[in-house]
Amino acid sequence: MTDLGEVKYILGWSIERNREARTIYIHQRKYATNVFDKFEHLISYPIATPSDRSITLTKSMEPQTSEEKEAMKDIPYREVVGSLMYLMVGTRPDLAFYMREVSQFLSNPGKEHWNAVVRGLKYLSGTTDQGLLLGGSKSIDNINLADNLTAYTDSDYANCRDTRRSVGGYVTMTGQSPISWLSRKHHTVVLSTTEAAYIALCHCMQEVISLKLLLKELRFSTTKATVLMEDNQSCIKISSNPELHGRSKHIDIR
Repeated sequence: MTDLGEVKYILGWSIERNREARTIYIHQRKYATNVFDKFEHLISYPIATPSDRSITLTKSMEPQTSEEKEAMKDIPYREVVGSLMYLMVGTRPDLAFYMREVSQFLSNPGKEHWNAVVRGLKYLSGTTDQGLLLGGSKSIDNINLADNLTAYTDSDYANCRDTRRSVGGYVTMTGQSPISWLSRKHHTVVLSTTEAAYIALCHCMQEVISLKLLLKELRFSTTKATVLMEDNQSCIKISSNPELHGRSKHIDIR
């Protein structure tokens, strides 16, 4: 076994350590640049956001006729989505919602779906330097790292036009640094914004419990409860006082 020193590059991830500032910057600039160079012919200009909120992608946009399917045959839809997915799961939480959108149509993408993927490439072209900045705060040390864990969660309501299911998500932070994130369509159709928020909160809490167990295994002590940020007042009241009510008893198991 050979000691190669501090890790600086692995599996497309660059790791830059600044001991004076007490930070570690993890990014995929080189990988993102390679993706940009490969599909540069599709990118005319950079844009500020990965998704166009005025457009909702649906299955009705999939090609129906043989001519439409033939026109999409040689479009590298899956290749581009797969390339961007590796960025999202690694160091780009800003791509999570967008990747969930475009990944729904891998089997039969249409022209509107492809336009959405190209928009993601345009966004990437102006954000190749983005990554995760860990540390930088003198208040976070080996003793109270687990106590600096904070989570944020939110959900829409029945926004999927094909299934009427809601989309929820979360991001967990230690200090000012994101360490895990998720954007996911709920498995069931919910009947209220409260229920949608409650399910998203449940997924977030599962992640927090998992992270706290990991930190405990790494010998980081926990002396106080983790703060979860939620903006749905009904959801907050149910989770704080889990009494059975006519409108909430069907989600009591969560």
